[in-house]
Amino acid sequence: FSRSQGGSVTKNLIGSGANQAVVLSAADLLALGDGVINISAIATNGGGTSSAPATATFTLDTSAPQSPSLALQADTGSSSKDGITANPQVLVSQLESGNIWEVSTNAGSSWTPGSGNSFSLAEGSYASNQVQVRQRDDAGNVSTATGNSTTWLIDTTAPQFIAGSSATAAAILETSGSNRVIYTPQMAATE
Repeated sequence: FSRSQGGSVTKNLIGSGANQAVVLSAADLLALGDGVINISAIATNGGGTSSAPATATFTLDTSAPQSPSLALQADTGSSSKDGITANPQVLVSQLESGNIWEVSTNAGSSWTPGSGNSFSLAEGSYASNQVQVRQRDDAGNVSTATGNSTTWLIDTTAPQFIAGSSATAAAILETSGSNRVIYTPQMAATE
């Protein structure tokens, strides 16, 4: 086994008349390095006569892809950076072409394949690093997972307003997506 940019590994097998697998150890893979690996196999009999070399190539890829990023598509809370939104869409970026990406909403305990460059979260609160994404390349290398850096609150339910019997609402204020409504009634002055 050799690589044109350097690195080579030699393996010797004693024939048994059956097919044999050549196993490369972690140290062998490190010595070869990532890239196109050339294989040359020669069979030699007990009398010292050797066959013509049989050759093949394969690409060795042991490098994990870069970690993807994730962000709320729109942070619609009272601040554009408070992690509170009525929009459940999460954008995934820094995806490498041809890679598969996955999403977890339970801090990496289980993963679901993603598609495109976004996904939707169910309504609720998500602690820091509870929502994670990662990507996997064709060789099976997996990136480090990236999680939400702050708590996210997805609130898609409109607040409900229930007016009092004789009060007229002068101001309606929603409090931080918590589905509570505060109103100030206007009352007639009495003397």
